[in-house]
Amino acid sequence: MPFYNSIESPSEYQQGLEAQKSGDNRTALSLYEKALESSPKSADVWFNVGVVKANLSQIDEAITAFMMSYSYEQRPEPLYNAAYYHIRLEEFTTALRLLKKSLQMKPDFSSALYLYAFTLLKLGRDAEAYQGYCDVLEREPDNIAARFERGLVSMRLNHIEDAIADFKQVKKINPRYKDVDELLYKASSNIEVQQKLRRKTKEFA
Repeated sequence: MPFYNSIESPSEYQQGLEAQKSGDNRTALSLYEKALESSPKSADVWFNVGVVKANLSQIDEAITAFMMSYSYEQRPEPLYNAAYYHIRLEEFTTALRLLKKSLQMKPDFSSALYLYAFTLLKLGRDAEAYQGYCDVLEREPDNIAARFERGLVSMRLNHIEDAIADFKQVKKINPRYKDVDELLYKASSNIEVQQKLRRKTKEFA
């Protein structure tokens, strides 16, 4: 998302925005680069350079552009975007650091909260990921991805009943959501096994 600060080359910047909106990323990039010649410290232009470079699959250069944007105006959005593409590169530790900084600046940044929990999941920090997903769902109870992934974390933490509850809610929101039937079956089978073991334990007690 652009920031729309004033810059010294508004015509080239605005033309770049129009080209970007129409899906012409190469023309947009060319116009933004021209705008940078006269406004090299514009957070707006650098941010949009990052967006179009990402659209052109120039991921490393996109990350650099987002960080340049942040260096000229300390806002959470460039950090979030950079983190997103670090995740695409499976650079989860770096992504987590950027997301944490983004959330320090804007604690209610919903997209960053979700991505933070997702990154913790990818790093295998399950207890923290679980809490992260709880924070997301407290704000967005119908966030289906967060609910599904919290179910996954619950299974890994052996909180099977919690996992079943989340998977059932996912199925209620979207009956065809990816893998939910299989995971719900596995979780339900697991709880049945646990119940049988508890009954056997009582018999021999």
